[in-house]
Amino acid sequence: MKYRTIFLYKDYFKSFIQRQDKHVLNKIHEVLVFIESVKIIPKKHFKHITSKKGLYEIRIEVKGNVYRVFLFLMNQNLLFWEMHF
Repeated sequence: MKYRTIFLYKDYFKSFIQRQDKHVLNKIHEVLVFIESVKIIPKKHFKHITSKKGLYEIRIEVKGNVYRVFLFLMNQNLLFWEMHF
């Protein structure tokens, strides 16, 4: 069952993932599918940025590197804004 849908804002996220190797792409895909399919997202992957109203981050770890996806919630859906390494 799918609880939410991910939407991309502009091409920030798309541009980032096109530059990653297959291990990073596989992990990002795995985490995003998981986030779409669980009713409550564990804090391990999803965190509210308390200094900015409405801003959240998804953390994805691959081989000791942490990737951070910044996003907003819209009607229980996720709007991806930007990704940082």
